[in-house]
Amino acid sequence: MRYFQRQAGNNDLWGLFLTFRNMPDEWEPQALGELKRNLQGNIDGHAKVKEAFYGRYGTTSADALASEDPQQATSQSVLKWLVDAAHRNSIKLIDARSFQYRRYNPGISPYLITKQMILLKRGEITALEIPFKKPIRQGWMEDDLVTCIEKHRPVDVEEKLYSLMDTAPSVAEGITADISALCALVS
Repeated sequence: MRYFQRQAGNNDLWGLFLTFRNMPDEWEPQALGELKRNLQGNIDGHAKVKEAFYGRYGTTSADALASEDPQQATSQSVLKWLVDAAHRNSIKLIDARSFQYRRYNPGISPYLITKQMILLKRGEITALEIPFKKPIRQGWMEDDLVTCIEKHRPVDVEEKLYSLMDTAPSVAEGITADISALCALVS
């Protein structure tokens, strides 16, 4: 991804915000399959990642997760892919957050929106090189893979807002007013 290439030399903390319709049936099957294979390759190739994935989802199979909860599997696979893209550019994951909500548009069935927010920073790279080999995988890279699994706990924004309406109605009203004001800017 160009975003990671552009930021590869940046030593400062920076963020990436990705929003997508999380409707696995609408994804191009080959692309979705590649995302799941990428995730499975890391589960199979790193004991710490396998342990974290099992601890989080109760399975060590990306396909099993996709059968049980396709939207969760898609979201986790996308986050994992973003971390891999960062690693290819020597960029370290600092934090990851996921959010989701249903969008209700007239005339079509409700669908899920997923938002991935990640904080990144240039990672430290060892000077050690082995001729004719790929760049040395850094220890922090495996830790990042574990982090992207452990931190992948999408917050249901709609549920949070309904809860606020019950527990803090004035806060919910303020948020509603802010959202309305933002919507008015684009309409």
